[in-house]
Amino acid sequence: EKELLYFLKERMRNILREKKIKADIIEASISSHISDNYLDLYKKNVLMNKYINKDIGKNAIRSYKRAASIIEKDEKNINGRPDAVLFRQDEEKVLFEKINEIRKALTVKEDKKNYENLLIKLSETKQFTDNFFDNVKVNDENNDIKNNRLELLKMHCNTFNDFINFSKLEGL
Repeated sequence: EKELLYFLKERMRNILREKKIKADIIEASISSHISDNYLDLYKKNVLMNKYINKDIGKNAIRSYKRAASIIEKDEKNINGRPDAVLFRQDEEKVLFEKINEIRKALTVKEDKKNYENLLIKLSETKQFTDNFFDNVKVNDENNDIKNNRLELLKMHCNTFNDFINFSKLEGL
């Protein structure tokens, strides 16, 4: 079974290369692909390749990378979900709501998913991520609030990685 899955992923990798999909996009999508739906994998690759150098792609990547850079050193110690009760600022609440909207869109049945709309939603989080970082001090003196903010950022990154593994994307 593992050999067959490996064969299918390698075959898909070759198909995507033939379609001139950038290598980092292929790696980001294949490394995060867990289902047997290779048509969806193909659609995600085509979309990312189409938008990677446009505002939609750039904004999605920037939003992810900004959050990822904050949690990078503490990621192994962040293992919960954010608690909305601990939010002190509107920017935290708004970012949390936007992430949950995307998470909900990611959980619809495969045949109902609109990957282009999902990518646009990921891109739109940039303004909320920017507002969060401009107005919220992540490393709050209160350890519970600090950890909650880090959990929010990890949830943000995990949500992006449910689409494709954004940590594998180059550039920006």
